[in-house]
Amino acid sequence: EPLSVREVALGTGINRTTAHRLLASVHRRGWIERAAAGYRPGPRFLALVRASLDGRDFVDEVRPTMERLSLLSRETVHLGVLDNHDMLHIEKVDSPETVGVSSRVGTRAVPHLTGLGKAMLAAGSDDDLEAYIAQARTRPEPHVLADAQALRDDITLARQRGYSIDDGESSPGVRCLAVAIRGVDDRPLFAISLTGPSGRFTPERLEACVPEMLSVARILSTQ
Repeated sequence: EPLSVREVALGTGINRTTAHRLLASVHRRGWIERAAAGYRPGPRFLALVRASLDGRDFVDEVRPTMERLSLLSRETVHLGVLDNHDMLHIEKVDSPETVGVSSRVGTRAVPHLTGLGKAMLAAGSDDDLEAYIAQARTRPEPHVLADAQALRDDITLARQRGYSIDDGESSPGVRCLAVAIRGVDDRPLFAISLTGPSGRFTPERLEACVPEMLSVARILSTQ
């Protein structure tokens, strides 16, 4: 929950002036964000915590589900988090097929062009979406967001159906289905996607995978 400067000062045992100065410094560096009731950890801090692979239980807990999804779909499964307006891939399970999608853990992608990113944006608040849009419209080509309303419409559709799709927007010839996993505060923690060549991962096969992906999202969010 957000904390006021007074609450931070009381909780840490430092004076209010020092607490205010330290919070302002951390805020300028992007590690916390302002909220109506004070300050709270920002996406950059949360992403860094969640992307720390060594000893992170949630990655170990999610990987069996990712492996099962890969066997069921025959496609590559990615796990990603938002990190300072980028989508960061923190885990993957390769497709069991001979031909799959080439990707590496640690790579970054543009959220509004990817299924993972759109799933995270759809699971977030309207304020988070508008903040992202403002930043994405300043990105250099070819990653600039040219049509903000089209993204809003896409996010609205993703919210209605519970999943997002990237149909060659990030990489031509590649199709992706993604769902967001939420925490106890209902905010998105990370997203999972199925990604494959468009010729094999057809719209029909994608639709067939939707019920299982929605079930995974519900189970992991509860977990």
